[in-house]
Amino acid sequence: MKHPSTAVTAKAGVLFLHQIVNEHGSIFRPVHQEDDVGIDGFIEPVIDEVASGRLVAVQVKSGDSYLSDDGSEFVIPAEERHLKYWLGYMVPVILVGHSPSKQIAAWTSVRDYVENETYHERDPVKSIRIPISRQVTKEAMNGLTELARQRSDERLLLKAADKCLSESAADRKEGFQILTSWNSAMTRAFTDRKGLASG
Repeated sequence: MKHPSTAVTAKAGVLFLHQIVNEHGSIFRPVHQEDDVGIDGFIEPVIDEVASGRLVAVQVKSGDSYLSDDGSEFVIPAEERHLKYWLGYMVPVILVGHSPSKQIAAWTSVRDYVENETYHERDPVKSIRIPISRQVTKEAMNGLTELARQRSDERLLLKAADKCLSESAADRKEGFQILTSWNSAMTRAFTDRKGLASG
């Protein structure tokens, strides 16, 4: 049975990412190759040894061919069908470029990238460029944790807003309670951060 080198290279990128996530203490859940339709796995951030219950989906593109000529970034072709799939996903999706020879990887949020390109009228998006400076490291995992939290909050707020517009008084009450609780939590978090900064 033939085992092409492209499969070896693709797996190397997933293994590289898996190792970094593991070193951070977070959880990486790979998708079985036969079920891979645009997502290679999921990262669940672990904070202070507690699993967050939030997820980030990951697509890894491994190969030195994705490196730009000057080696400053990964340039990954993006088909429209893949972009639609990633943008419609229930959890945030990141794209990771991996160089086997340099043993480095870099990441970007697909939604944030596309939204930025659209804002600057650089659409349709045909490729995604990931600066090498956005390396996937143990320290960079904090950015993924924040991404997972933000997108989770967005879904919660949309659900609460829908409930506030419901004809059911019970649903409206629940929606307003969710929004009030979220606002209080954000106020406390902001106050805590401000206190830490001044302390």
